[in-house]
Amino acid sequence: MADPIVEEFRDLTTAVVADVFRHAGYPQQVMSAAILPLQDGWKLCGRAFTHANLPRRKNEPGVFDEAEKALRPGDVIVESYLGAWGINYAVGAHARGCAGVVVDGPHRDLEAHRKILPDSPIFCRRGLEERSANPGGSHRSFRTRWLYAYNVPINCGGVRVEPGDIILGDDDGVVVIPKDIADDVLRFAQLLKKAEHECFEAKRAAKSDSEAHEPIDRWAKETRIQEWGRGRDR
Repeated sequence: MADPIVEEFRDLTTAVVADVFRHAGYPQQVMSAAILPLQDGWKLCGRAFTHANLPRRKNEPGVFDEAEKALRPGDVIVESYLGAWGINYAVGAHARGCAGVVVDGPHRDLEAHRKILPDSPIFCRRGLEERSANPGGSHRSFRTRWLYAYNVPINCGGVRVEPGDIILGDDDGVVVIPKDIADDVLRFAQLLKKAEHECFEAKRAAKSDSEAHEPIDRWAKETRIQEWGRGRDR
């Protein structure tokens, strides 16, 4: 069954949602700019299914098999810092209906993923030396990373992610919407989307920057988003 609020967030961009948090003075909800889709144009939206990782020591059994069985259709796997991913993991997740993956680390088998799973979005650290993992870095026979728990709070890309939070990703990056405020953020974002469209059309009509931004200023005043944000600090 489709998740109604997830479907509505799917129609929004990360930029609009990030601006909602910015106007509200809310703590940073945008992941590191190094975490981007492996393929331009990919979009990601779903509930977070978290994986918690640490460097592995000897004789520490992981819980990957348990986590894989617990995955539900529509979930977005979010790997904590020290996570790593590859084509076999991705194929298994895709077979269970996973909506995509966000990895605070590298992804290996890039060419194979693009060919085999062209519609299964992976967001990971790009533009770094470790963009493609050491070939043995996450292999079952020589694991250096330890998946010790799943569906627990984690840090991914500098943002706290909890199970059930909404993960929205596009070419601009990844934003995390805490599940307890998702309804409010959605309402603010849908109204801001309209205001930003008016701003865009005004700029196309060669209006001044101040004139063009009047719809956004009006949105901020009418929604009282700053008051909402201050109320979250109590």
